[in-house]
Amino acid sequence: MKNKKGWLIFLVLIFIQTGLLIVLSYLIRQKTELVVETRHQLKGFEQKDANLLQLQQDYDQIKDEVLVLNQVLPNKEQTFVFINQLEQEASSSGLAAKINFASDSLDIENGIKKVALNLDFQGSYFDMLNLLKRIEKMPQVIRIDQVIMQSPTGLGQKQSHVVLSLTLFVDQSF
Repeated sequence: MKNKKGWLIFLVLIFIQTGLLIVLSYLIRQKTELVVETRHQLKGFEQKDANLLQLQQDYDQIKDEVLVLNQVLPNKEQTFVFINQLEQEASSSGLAAKINFASDSLDIENGIKKVALNLDFQGSYFDMLNLLKRIEKMPQVIRIDQVIMQSPTGLGQKQSHVVLSLTLFVDQSF
């Protein structure tokens, strides 16, 4: 009987040890999977860190040009600043200008947003040429679509009526 009890205790101990080993191996497997997943996440973070560092280096190289790039394709706020600047340039050129700009004049050409503007002004032919030269010096991307001039009293007279149609290319977020 003692022998049977001894064997029974021995078997129970083996079952307990086996159960303990199974539980421990399961826990080890879970922890190993967690370590592997964490290692993959760490590699991903390291890659993101390297990408951000490269992005910072790229930005450091172009940061001086970013302001110029913002002017080239203005956003909504910068577009209104540009229109005011255009009126000032017209006035400085000796022209009395009226700029027509409608919110529905926004369109897309070859995937780039654009705004149509019309300048209606009084002045001489030479004043208009002066304004066109000033427009060409502006950093924004502008296309002169049409110039209509009516000059009943001669090209040098300030009574000439001029309509200047422009296209201003704007930022995609416009």
